[in-house]
Amino acid sequence: MPEIDSAYYIKGSEQDGVVRDICQYKSAFSGRRWLDDFDYVSFLNQV
Repeated sequence: MPEIDSAYYIKGSEQDGVVRDICQYKSAFSGRRWLDDFDYVSFLNQV
């Protein structure tokens, strides 16, 4: 569970203990960003 109420954990996004820029692409070949793994609907329904 995140320590901050408004935080959302995206599996696999941890990197050297720093906050990842979720607008970056996961890899040069996939075309997917970390942001694509975020479920907006469920997050907003919790609020």
